[in-house]
Amino acid sequence: MLLKKVLFPCILLTTILNLLAHVDNYTLKLVTGSEQKQLISFIAQQRISSYREYPYLYEGNIEEETVYLSWLVALPHSAIAVAYLGSEPVGFVSGASCVDFDEHFKGSIDIFKKAGLLPEAYYYFTDVIVAPEHRGHALGARLFGLIEQHAQSLGYSAGCCVTESHETHPLKPAHYKSIDSLLSNLAYKRSSMAIHFNWLTRQVHGDSIAQEHILTYWLKSFTSAHTNNDSW
Repeated sequence: MLLKKVLFPCILLTTILNLLAHVDNYTLKLVTGSEQKQLISFIAQQRISSYREYPYLYEGNIEEETVYLSWLVALPHSAIAVAYLGSEPVGFVSGASCVDFDEHFKGSIDIFKKAGLLPEAYYYFTDVIVAPEHRGHALGARLFGLIEQHAQSLGYSAGCCVTESHETHPLKPAHYKSIDSLLSNLAYKRSSMAIHFNWLTRQVHGDSIAQEHILTYWLKSFTSAHTNNDSW
C-alpha cells in the first residue's frame, strides 16, 4: 500500500513533466524557395486528411495535391511557416501573393478591385492546418504571426484568407469548432466578399460529387493589433 502511495505521485509528476516538455519542444520555422519542396508530401497528406472533414468535405488525392502544391511552392513569394515537434512537422500556415494565386482562384483579382481594394497589397494565406493531437498550444496563432512578419518584409500591407461554413449540414460534428475564433483573435474581419470554387465533395451517403462552394474572404491590415490566446 505504501509502495502505491509513493509511486502514484512519481508517476503523476513524470506525466506532468512530459506534458510540459511536449509544449516546450515545439519549434517554428519559416520555409521559402526551393526548400518548400521537401514539405509537399507532408502538406498533401494534411490537406487530404483535414479538408475531408466538415466543413470542406474535400475528397483529395495525392496526385492532384502534388501537382497543385508543386505549382504553389514555385510562386515567387510563396512561404510556409511550419511547427515541428522534434524533427516531425505537426502544423503549418502557407501563403502566397494574392495576385499570383489568382491563377488558381480565377477572378479573385476582380473581386478585390470591385470592392475598392488593391489586390497587390494582399498576401493570401492558403492553408492553416494543425494536426488535431497538437492543437491547444496556440500553434496556429504563432504560425500566423511568423508568416505575417514575412509577408510584411516583402512589402505586403494586408493579409487575407477564405473560410467556408454551413448554417446546417448533416455531416457537421456536434462539437465542431470553427477556425473563426482564431481569425477573429488575430484581428481578421469577415468581409462580404466571396469566391465560388468547385471540388470533389463527400456526400452524406459516402459517395462524392463535384460541387460548387462559396468561400468567404477574411481581411486584415497588418497594422492591426492581435492576440495569440486562441487554442489553435
